[in-house]
Amino acid sequence: TVTLATTQAFASFWLIPRLADFRRTHPGIDIRISADTRLVDLERGRFDAAVRYLQDRNAPASALRLFGDTVVPVVSPALLKKSAKPLAKPADLAHHILLAYEDEGQRRPWLSWPVWLEMAGVADLRPAGSIAFNQYEPTIRAAIDGQGVALATLALVADLLKQGKLVAPLPQRFANPRSYYLLLADRAATNPAMEPFRRWLADQVE
Repeated sequence: TVTLATTQAFASFWLIPRLADFRRTHPGIDIRISADTRLVDLERGRFDAAVRYLQDRNAPASALRLFGDTVVPVVSPALLKKSAKPLAKPADLAHHILLAYEDEGQRRPWLSWPVWLEMAGVADLRPAGSIAFNQYEPTIRAAIDGQGVALATLALVADLLKQGKLVAPLPQRFANPRSYYLLLADRAATNPAMEPFRRWLADQVE
């Protein structure tokens, strides 16, 4: 068994869609996932590993970097077709509902609409309306359901873009200062299931 702590967003949008492949190639290894917004103690929490969103300079030398990320506005293609309102440049966001992820303590300001709009040169833009969420996952789910435009971390929604559930119509894309890393607990060294899981994660990233 491999016990993994991670965020709800990483588990829902990136890891879970790929777990069937791991089960197929490693049927003898069970996975236990703890998906939470709280930061757990990797050693005291009895976890083998954790996937965390860290600034590169703060990542331990032993950590496996999975991928960096870019922030993009995303929207359901059905909403664009239904509303017939343009969304080709940042100023066009004035015609749309903005779906806002308001994380506690502003730990992820790069997913804030005011920050993105300022970087895009339209800081004074007034949208047609807004809906705010305190979690990232429902923000993206609302975008899929056609409720408005959300800011997304590109690596997490890449599959949704390929599937056509979301589109990223604006060319402006801004890199954020963090990457996803796999951190191993001390106890992982004695778990024979951990290394196959680590290799599988690296292969999935490639």
